[in-house]
Amino acid sequence: MDISFKGYKIVTLSFFDRCLPEAHSKVSVPIKWFYGADLTKVSDTEFSLLLAVITGKEKDNKDPFVIKVAISGDFSFAWGAKEVVEKDALYSTAIAILFPFLRAQVNSLMSLAGYPNVILPIINTMDFYDGTLKAKCDAGK
Repeated sequence: MDISFKGYKIVTLSFFDRCLPEAHSKVSVPIKWFYGADLTKVSDTEFSLLLAVITGKEKDNKDPFVIKVAISGDFSFAWGAKEVVEKDALYSTAIAILFPFLRAQVNSLMSLAGYPNVILPIINTMDFYDGTLKAKCDAGK
């Protein structure tokens, strides 16, 4: 099976800063990153994958900043006549392709705001798929 990545677009890019610029280097980066995902079937051989990450709470003044980033990637795939489409592997691969772009956007936001560089932790794409998208895909969404 061949999977093609057509590109991505930024759906949400939000950064809310509560600190003075001179305090940025002293702020410890929030550890809790909350991830989300959604999948939209475009056709029998095309789909869009949405990945999102959030840290901080807008209503909680304890967090030095709030980040919200969501990106959507477009994919297509093809398989031979005797090949069976393994959806779990297909969607897990799509997550692995798109996730570095999400990480780069978060790192850019932090860097441009004057904070120390932050790189999102690497995720196990199969576990991530199982925890966020598998039930939706199995239900036929």
